[in-house]
Amino acid sequence: MKHFFSLFILCFCTLSTLLPAAATEEKKILVVLSSAQELVLKNGKSYKTGFFLNELAIPSKALSDTGYTLVFANPNGQPVTMDPSSDNPSFFDNNKAKLAKYKQFIESSAAFKQPEKLSTISKTGIKSYAGIFVPGGHAPMQDLYKDPDLGKILKEFHRAKKPTALICHGPAALLATLSDPEKFVSNKQPSAFRSWPYRGYKITCFSNLEEQGEGAESEEAKFGGPMPFYLQTALERAGAKVFVGKKWAANAVQHEELITGQNPASDGDLTKLFLDALKQAK
Repeated sequence: MKHFFSLFILCFCTLSTLLPAAATEEKKILVVLSSAQELVLKNGKSYKTGFFLNELAIPSKALSDTGYTLVFANPNGQPVTMDPSSDNPSFFDNNKAKLAKYKQFIESSAAFKQPEKLSTISKTGIKSYAGIFVPGGHAPMQDLYKDPDLGKILKEFHRAKKPTALICHGPAALLATLSDPEKFVSNKQPSAFRSWPYRGYKITCFSNLEEQGEGAESEEAKFGGPMPFYLQTALERAGAKVFVGKKWAANAVQHEELITGQNPASDGDLTKLFLDALKQAK
């Protein structure tokens, strides 16, 4: 009896040390950023880009405040750049103090300053992550859409049905799950991809109309030329059911594990859906 009691205490103590670690692991969110600092346009010109500040900071701070540990990763595992146009109070309710608060939150994060490589995440697997988040800025259209490690990671999240959130140009990352994304976006492959994990999913993203703009806000005026491809068109060709709302108005869509936001104005709506999905997935 004494031996049995000692064995019981030993097992209990072992479990008590393992359970908190498991709980901590389940509170991790993988935040995927682009390594690109510029986007090469269809005419060969390029312009400076990076992550869009509010699209990264607002969901990330809400996740952190809820108790999630953020693990940042990108293709090269190096510090990333911010899209200069996003460093603007207009994306933070025209509130300079709010802009400064969220900018400080991101810039003070040690994990943000030292991101992991996507290849490392791909090798270790996603078991310890509760969800994945990909913010926008045009940068994902330069590298994330064709990154094979990200493609593998997203397929794992899809199979596990773990919440997957992407905003604005972030949904370009979903194309990485195609067999040959570069050929696909250059229209050198047909549009029917029955094996695409998100075929038939309801998705939103930065719309063609928002991208093309007009007058002083046209692609030519703002960037110096047309996009290398249009994200809305690419996702539709891949097999998604793309739902876009009014230009520059908030719009977020959820289908199964996938949560997408249309544009910078959708940061709050996407954050709420993502947090709700994470809560329900526990």
